[in-house]
Amino acid sequence: MATSASHRQIAAGDVVIVFASRDRTPTPLVVTPGSQLVNMFGAFSHDDMIGKVYGSKLHSVNKKGFVYLLRPSPELWTISLPHRTQILYAPDMAFVAMKLNLSPGACVVEAGTGSGSFTHFLARTVGRGPPASNGAGQTHAAWPTQRAPSEVPRHRTDAPYDGRVYSFEFHAERVEKARAEFTAHGLDTTVVLHHRNVCKAGFGLTHEADAVFLDLPAPWEAVTFAKDALRRDVMTRICCFSPCIEQVLRTVTALSDAGYTDIATYESLVRTHESLTNVAPLESIGDVVARIRQTEAKRESRRTIQMAQSKLERERRQAEKAAAEGASTVDATGPVSDSHSHKRKAEEDTGEAPAKKPAKADTDIDVASRPHETDPPAEMLYSQGFRQKVERRSVMLANVYSRPFPQMRGHTSYLTFATLLPRSM
Repeated sequence: MATSASHRQIAAGDVVIVFASRDRTPTPLVVTPGSQLVNMFGAFSHDDMIGKVYGSKLHSVNKKGFVYLLRPSPELWTISLPHRTQILYAPDMAFVAMKLNLSPGACVVEAGTGSGSFTHFLARTVGRGPPASNGAGQTHAAWPTQRAPSEVPRHRTDAPYDGRVYSFEFHAERVEKARAEFTAHGLDTTVVLHHRNVCKAGFGLTHEADAVFLDLPAPWEAVTFAKDALRRDVMTRICCFSPCIEQVLRTVTALSDAGYTDIATYESLVRTHESLTNVAPLESIGDVVARIRQTEAKRESRRTIQMAQSKLERERRQAEKAAAEGASTVDATGPVSDSHSHKRKAEEDTGEAPAKKPAKADTDIDVASRPHETDPPAEMLYSQGFRQKVERRSVMLANVYSRPFPQMRGHTSYLTFATLLPRSM
């Protein structure tokens, strides 16, 4: 990336990644004297950035907000670049680089430049050069920019800065935008960009590449051309990036027909976790079991009271119904008090008192007599992406645990790998 590799301080014309917060996309910019960056945290002058050390905190003009000024890297560029197509992210890129056995000095072919995310990663992986800041900084600014792309040899093992990325893109507008970015980021000595439809015209390379990466709608159409571009004297590898399983099936068939071996398909899924401390101190099993038993006893007590109330209410309704039926059968000329005398006589014979609805005080739960059933005061816990209510208990030793984020990136693609064994020269 185009930064001041000879020193750790930001200079005019450098590319800086402005990091505001974890829930906001970082902002890439070129430091231009007299310009200003404005976001929700305030206004930030480019003049104040000049002379700052990478990684420094920069306060806004009114001193109420701040951002961090980070040195650009392929990982940061991936999450901040302007999207022109679907891109690869760090988990997939790292996995592909490992499976393709890429290392400094290698020659790799990429078909489908797109937004250039993976191209930046490949350029750092295969590029060679002196470490940034004489070994005191990151090594992503390790490519010289004093030579024009036409002066760079295609692939020389004796060159001080060897390692090549041949990138192909069929969309003309995306080619021009990617070429401007590669030049501005200092990758034009490592990346050789071509405007070509490799599914029709091939790669134009003859046995030069150590690995091939295909990010195409129909990668099976370029498998044969990729075989011509791969070296014959050593074992080489190919990877095909396909979002749909139907693409994978056709690609696997084409790879097998072309003579590739060790064909395998992977899906890379990532679970992002957050580490928390002092949120819910762990308790002994005995305390947890006792609390569960208290809760069950409380629930059973409430159920018993509800059953008793339901029984009394049922008996009351039955008594009212019997009284109404008895009043309707009494002779109209007879004394009105006969029904009451018969009722009192029946009660005397059975020896039972009339059912009476219990008072509310008899059925309520004595919460004060059960301190374990009293809800303890609670406090709100605010964390990255979470908000929950946590009981306030006595101070205990801090515990550290983690939990996954509620929203995480799911399926991105299938990665199909294959190996091409050495062939006779």
